[in-house]
Amino acid sequence: MKFQLIILFLLSSFAILAQGRRPVPLIGETDSIPSYILEEANIVAVDIEFQKRYDRAKYYALRMYDYGMLASAMLNEFEDSLATMTSKRDQKKYIKEVNSYLKDEFGDEIADLSINSGACLMKIIHKETGLTSFDIINKYNGGMKAVWWQGVVKLFGATLKHEFDPLGEDDALAKVLREIESGKLKPIPRPAKSEKGKDALSKRDKKKLEKQKKKEAKRNEKK
Repeated sequence: MKFQLIILFLLSSFAILAQGRRPVPLIGETDSIPSYILEEANIVAVDIEFQKRYDRAKYYALRMYDYGMLASAMLNEFEDSLATMTSKRDQKKYIKEVNSYLKDEFGDEIADLSINSGACLMKIIHKETGLTSFDIINKYNGGMKAVWWQGVVKLFGATLKHEFDPLGEDDALAKVLREIESGKLKPIPRPAKSEKGKDALSKRDKKKLEKQKKKEAKRNEKK
């Protein structure tokens, strides 16, 4: 279920830590008027609604991150291979192989996920591949199955067409993912089981390393 959230810096609670005051007399010709200067105060503003979303996103993201990275690496490799095939016959044959690869790697694990875990996984995959779950099922299992599964998940108030929206409803998830990528948070490990999965992760890491080297080369050229 997709909904848009507008955060207007709701300062839900304030903690003002200030105690003690000292009188400062304002002296006139015949008397003084007592006045007071407050000590410095620390003000802490907390967006309670965002914190709730953050805690929820963190719970699921830490459990789904490695699944998402692995699935995304495999899907990106499959997409690259399909892009080189001009024959529909070759594409259909390869798609059958893809289903076999995914079954070897994930088995029934994905099918056993909760709705919330699945929604988090779908958004991570969309972030990494640009593909929604509807796109994936449509391409690798056919349009009829995609429509059927979309109807099923709708009964639970969900959708297979979830897109990652870092500036909207997924702002909390986006923060969690940044913290994972920076090393601040550690996801629950889920190493690749199949050779295809291990190979896809290896290729992904090589591509990332190549991109980093190119960026460093450009920076050095500018210097």
